[in-house]
Amino acid sequence: MTKQTILAALAALMMALPQLAGAQTRPASPAKPAAKQFILANGKLGPIKTGMSDKMFPKRVEGLYDKFVHEEEDFDSEDGETITVEDYLFTKAGKPVFKATLGVDTDEVVSFTLLEGSSSIVKTPKGVHVGYSARELFKKNLRWYSYNSAVYASDDDNYTYTVPMEGLVQGKDVPEKITDLKPDAKVTEISY
Repeated sequence: MTKQTILAALAALMMALPQLAGAQTRPASPAKPAAKQFILANGKLGPIKTGMSDKMFPKRVEGLYDKFVHEEEDFDSEDGETITVEDYLFTKAGKPVFKATLGVDTDEVVSFTLLEGSSSIVKTPKGVHVGYSARELFKKNLRWYSYNSAVYASDDDNYTYTVPMEGLVQGKDVPEKITDLKPDAKVTEISY
């Protein structure tokens, strides 16, 4: 090997050192898996759908829920009759994600209610989710009404969005303009 060949090899090595050093100091960052998203649409949320028997619920659905429990609540009807409403509360990591309500005297799902634990994993086809800005929701031209301690917005696609009364400015029962909703007002539940 001649002196000139050795010098040429050293020069090539010196030029490659910064790239090699950079490659060694940058740790490989593992790719984060994307959070699984679910859409509540056409009477279906994940594998659970309206008309489905509660006996058919999967024990868990990856990314949606890891546990569910049966609940019953009695209500008095206007004619004095007691009606028992049965729900299943689905949770993920201890947070309530959604309820599936059964029909009266049946074991079949008739409706869904999205709860606080669903905010980052479930949305409607129009992109609305629990935690969505009430002011942004107002822009969607929905029908607004109030009942008890909340104000509701509904659309023609069978969704009803709940915003607590605290989300309205003082003296308002139903928002008539966007500024009737406080800037930080959020959707707290979505029913289908």
